[in-house]
Amino acid sequence: MYISKYDVVVIGDKWNEKKEKHESGHTLVRLFSDDGIHSKRFIPILAELEEAHDGAEVEVSVVIKQRTYE
Repeated sequence: MYISKYDVVVIGDKWNEKKEKHESGHTLVRLFSDDGIHSKRFIPILAELEEAHDGAEVEVSVVIKQRTYE
């Protein structure tokens, strides 16, 4: 399956040196493209991101648009 475009965001805690504490809700990584990618290459990227950031929750939204052939 070919994925036409994607937008992956890792949201998590970030250390605030001024306050000397972790703050939640920060965008740590954003990976997006309108160029697309084959799903066989995309899935390992997601797995590595989840492993690197100790992901506890993964949300997926998929839109499949049917082409009209004339």
